[in-house]
Amino acid sequence: MLVNPRQSVYDQPYIDPSMVQAILTLHPSVPAGSPMVYDPIYGMGCRIRTAVVYFGQNTQDIAMKEKVYQSIVTQSPNRASNPL
Repeated sequence: MLVNPRQSVYDQPYIDPSMVQAILTLHPSVPAGSPMVYDPIYGMGCRIRTAVVYFGQNTQDIAMKEKVYQSIVTQSPNRASNPL
């Protein structure tokens, strides 16, 4: 996001609207009690026990990435004891 030097810092958005939409899309898939995280290199993700699952920087494909994550969780042989 570009900073507009002619605009007051208080009038500029703190977060890109596409990132807000990505958070709203991912949030229902994040297991209860698992925090959502953001890494400037790996992007947005969630922490599940000791693992962190990253969905990346590209918010354009977030719905597809969420479906892939759900597919992996569903196909996991130990999904009752370990969602990964």
